[in-house]
Amino acid sequence: TMNRTIVQYLAIFSLGCLLYLLLLWVFRDYAFQIFYGGRYSEYRGLPFLLAGLLPVGTCVSSVLGNALRAIERPDRMFQAYIASAMMAAIAGVPLAAKFGVSGALAGIHLSSFALVGMLWWFWRSAASQAQSKGAAA
Repeated sequence: TMNRTIVQYLAIFSLGCLLYLLLLWVFRDYAFQIFYGGRYSEYRGLPFLLAGLLPVGTCVSSVLGNALRAIERPDRMFQAYIASAMMAAIAGVPLAAKFGVSGALAGIHLSSFALVGMLWWFWRSAASQAQSKGAAA
């Protein structure tokens, strides 16, 4: 069924993103040396970890967004992106102003959590409605 396919894609893509993060974290000193000539070492900790986690939210929101597209509910995607934008404005801007790069990255993650949460909720709602229609038929 589509639910199983969505869960499989979420698992595969999330695992790939986490493997990427692991490799990025293990080789971060080399990456800073190669790309930045050893500069910006103050960002090798939390900011680097937060930046490395960004693909996880992107892959999850992409899978869930495509699931909503598949069931012809782009309106729900729009609503989820509105919630994400509101989170970015309400929490992200103040975090960036107060904590700089780490705050900006935290704001991006909060925005991503809002997006993923809404997409998941809309997907589960649509999936349960489809099941109840199928059971009634």
